[in-house]
Amino acid sequence: MRWDRRWVALVVFAGFVPVLGCGPGEPKFISVTGKVNYDDGTPLKSGQVTLSPGQGNDYKGGVPSGQIKDGTYKIVTNGKDGAPAGQYNVAVQTVTPTGGGLAMDPNKAVASGTPLSPTGSSSMGDAPPINAKFTAPDTSGLHYEVKDGQPAGAYDLKVTK
Repeated sequence: MRWDRRWVALVVFAGFVPVLGCGPGEPKFISVTGKVNYDDGTPLKSGQVTLSPGQGNDYKGGVPSGQIKDGTYKIVTNGKDGAPAGQYNVAVQTVTPTGGGLAMDPNKAVASGTPLSPTGSSSMGDAPPINAKFTAPDTSGLHYEVKDGQPAGAYDLKVTK
């Protein structure tokens, strides 16, 4: 059988098609739940925890974040429970429930340039007070590693007023 150039090109192209579709894929998401308490042990009633990739973490997907309710939070990324494995710097913003919702989503406030008050809330309403340093991942001093098998309490956070 004589190989025509068209057949050779087709065979070569077909060999590359599976390679072209391959990529790193979506990372595995690891469950991240924790508590946010003041240094005296009192739970932070409401707010949001936001993760920012830390040293050695090259994750560039959606922002892992979770709403704080009665001192407890659960991280969600791109609508999926958890966050990809890696080191993260953590920010805590407080928000005020108004009419069944939140006064302002801190992710949207930061992304839009809307200034946050020293409590890390929008200027709408009274939010539980926290030290302003906790509102940004690079100043909060809060960080942890997301990985399989973390013990209970590994993602708990302490803030001050």
